[in-house]
Amino acid sequence: MNKTFSTIVLLLLLFPIHLFGQSSFTIDANHWENCETGEGKCDTLIYIRKSNNENIQLIMPCGGTYTTVKLYGDNKEIPLHSLNIGYEECPPTFNITKLIDGDYSIYMMACNLGGEVTFKLKTE
Repeated sequence: MNKTFSTIVLLLLLFPIHLFGQSSFTIDANHWENCETGEGKCDTLIYIRKSNNENIQLIMPCGGTYTTVKLYGDNKEIPLHSLNIGYEECPPTFNITKLIDGDYSIYMMACNLGGEVTFKLKTE
């Protein structure tokens, strides 16, 4: 494989969100663990988008060998998004582009990480 091709492939792997016109909203494992254990800071996260059409990928940490995540809006009985994945498919992601401004909850069930994280979606 030539050096130029290798560099391009590496850049695509490292920066896919930016190259394809998407924004990302990442929730890291430390924040999720704080929310799960009640130790440390677990504030509602806020994501401010530039427009309602902004393409946004919500990226969450892998919770273990198998991870289930569910995203809820006002109705806590019916998830807006749901995902069950194995470790090899991590990280779990949801496209939240079409969500309206408001408050949301994400629940994770896994062997290593779990519980609820909340976020607010706003448009400038």
